[in-house]
Parts: sequence; structure tokens; C-alpha cells
Amino acid sequence: MSESNVIAFPEPCYFGDCSKCRRNDDYLNVGAEHWYICHKHKVKWCVGVNVFSRWRSEDERLWAKNSVLLSTYQTVVPYDSFMAFDERRELAVTHSDG
Repeated sequence: MSESNVIAFPEPCYFGDCSKCRRNDDYLNVGAEHWYICHKHKVKWCVGVNVFSRWRSEDERLWAKNSVLLSTYQTVVPYDSFMAFDERRELAVTHSDG
């Protein structure tokens, strides 16, 4: 197979990637909760609470905007996360849409 036929996926994110495209569009915060997202496939996965410090410099107005956007995305278990599977599943179930 020639190199032109090989699809090069980016290095997987420690916190997982979209199971459909194996990418992510970074994360959004809602308060101290952190949600990685894929805009193309409208999916999200929670990676924890108070893991990153960026949320401390954000305000409630931004969190409300993020919350509205995230409410339109489906919660999934991410692809190829280095987090333990049970931990990923627990976060997905704990933060499920239903």
C-alpha cells in the first residue's frame, strides 16, 4: 500500500476522542465540569470535575452558553481514552442525557 492510501489519525487525546472521527474540538466548561466535544458529530463526554483550572477564570454567563450548546449534544463514551474503561463508562452514565 502506498503512503497516499494511508489515513493518518492524530495522536489520541488522553481524555478520548469522538468515536466516529477520532478527533475532538477541545473542551467546554460548565462550572467545574469539563466536557470534550466533537462539533461535527454533536457528541460530548465528561472528563471530570476540577481537572483543569481554566474554569476558574470563566463566568456564569459563559457556562450558561456552554450548557445550552452541550444540551444539544449526545453523551458518549470516548474513543481510545487512556482513562480506564470503567471510569469512562461511569462518567458517561453519571452525566447521561436521560
